[in-house]
Amino acid sequence: MKPPQIFLHPNYCEEGQSLECFFQLASDLGVDGVELRRTRPDWPDTDSYLTEILRLKEKYGTQNIVFGGKDINLVDSDHVNRRSSLDEALEFYRKANEILGVRLFNIFTGYLKNQTCGENEYERHGSAVASEEVFHWQADGLKEVASLMDKIDSYFVFETHPGYVHDLPSSTMKLVEMVGSPRAGVLLDYANLLLWPNPPGFNESISLIGKKLRYIHLKNIILYDNRMFKMTSLGDGQINHRQLLRGLISTNFQGPICLEAARPGDGEWFAKQDLKYLRETLDAISF
Repeated sequence: MKPPQIFLHPNYCEEGQSLECFFQLASDLGVDGVELRRTRPDWPDTDSYLTEILRLKEKYGTQNIVFGGKDINLVDSDHVNRRSSLDEALEFYRKANEILGVRLFNIFTGYLKNQTCGENEYERHGSAVASEEVFHWQADGLKEVASLMDKIDSYFVFETHPGYVHDLPSSTMKLVEMVGSPRAGVLLDYANLLLWPNPPGFNESISLIGKKLRYIHLKNIILYDNRMFKMTSLGDGQINHRQLLRGLISTNFQGPICLEAARPGDGEWFAKQDLKYLRETLDAISF
C-alpha cells in the first residue's frame, strides 16, 4: 500500500512567524504539502495573499496546498448574510484553484453555540442545536460549492470539529448526504471527538464515514475528569496512533494526513517531533 501524503497544519507556525517561515519549515522537513487558512491577519488582501503563496510555493517547491477556514456563515438566519459569506468563499475557491492549483478545501459552515450551557459542554453545541432548517440552509449553500468544484475539478471536506453542524461523524455524514455530491467528503479529526462524554470509537467512526473519508488530521490529547484537557505531541497523549493507523490500512485510505499542533509553544520543534513519530510508526506498520 502506498504511504499517505503528509501535510503540516498552519498552527505549527502561528505564534508570530511569517508565512514564509511556515513554507520553509515544510520544505526543511520534506513533507508533501501544507494546509493554510483562508485568511491571515498579516495578509488582509486576498489577491496579495494568494500571490505571496504562489511565490512561496514556487520558491520552496511545495507540492500540495489545502485551504481551511475561515467559516462560510451558513447558520445566520438572515439569508442576505448567508449569501454574502457564500459568495466570498466561492470567489476565493475559484481564485485559489486558478492561481495555485488547489484541489482540496476544508470547509467550516458556521459556529453554532448554545447560550444556555458551558463552552466545554461540547455535546450541547453544534449539531445538538441545529434545526432541520439550519441543515437545509447549509445544504443549499454547499450545493453551490459542489457545483463550483465540478467546474474546477476539486473536492471539499467537512472537518469533525466541536461547535459545528459537522461535529460528529453522524451529523457530518447527514450533511454530506444532503449535499449529495461526489465532490463532498469528510475530514476526520479523531482527537476532537474525544471531547464528548461518550465519543464514538475510531473504527466506528471510519465505518460510518466509509468511502467519504478523504482527509485526516492527527493530534493527541490528555483528558481530565473535570472535562478539561491538554493537547500533547503526537506520541504522548492517550490516542494510540499506531492502532489508529492500522485501522486506516484496513479501509484502503488514499487521502493525505495532516499533522496538527493545537497547543502553544515551540511549534517548529513540535513539527519535528510529530513528524518523526508519524514516519517511524508508518514504517513500522508497513503503511
